Amino acid sequence: MDGPYEYTAEQQDIDPQDRLHSGIGIASFITAAIAWLAVIIMLLVAGNALLEYLEFFQTLNPDSPGLEDEMIAWLESYEKAGLIMGLIFAMMAGGGLCFVAFVLGLIGVFTKDRKKLFPILGTVFGGFPFLIPIFGLLFGSLII
Repeated sequence: MDGPYEYTAEQQDIDPQDRLHSGIGIASFITAAIAWLAVIIMLLVAGNALLEYLEFFQTLNPDSPGLEDEMIAWLESYEKAGLIMGLIFAMMAGGGLCFVAFVLGLIGVFTKDRKKLFPILGTVFGGFPFLIPIFGLLFGSLII
C-alpha cells in the first residue's frame, strides 16, 4: 500500500536531533508571551492611575462635610474613564490569550515526532494564571 500517510522503516526512526520544533508549540509560547506582556503593561498603567487616585485623596480633609460630594465630582470629572475600560478589556484579553496558549500547548505536547520545548513552555505560562487562584483557594481552605 502506497498511501500518503505510510512511513518506511527509515522514516519511522527519526533521530531526536533531527526533530523539528512544533509549530503549534511555538504559537502557544508566543501567545503566552504576548498575554503576559499585556498583563505586565496593564499592571504598570493601573499602578500609575492608582497613584493619581491616591494623590487626590491625600489632599482631601476627612473631616469636611462635603467630602462625599468632592469625591463624586472628582470621579465624574476623571478623564481616564476610557483607560479604566481599556484595563478591564486588557485583563479579559490576557486571560483569553492565556487560555488559548494553554490549549495550544497541550495540543503541541501530544504531537508526535516534534520537539516539546515550546509546547511545554506555552502550557506552563498559559496555565499559570489559572493555577494561581486554584492554589489560592486550596491553600486558603486549608488555613481556615
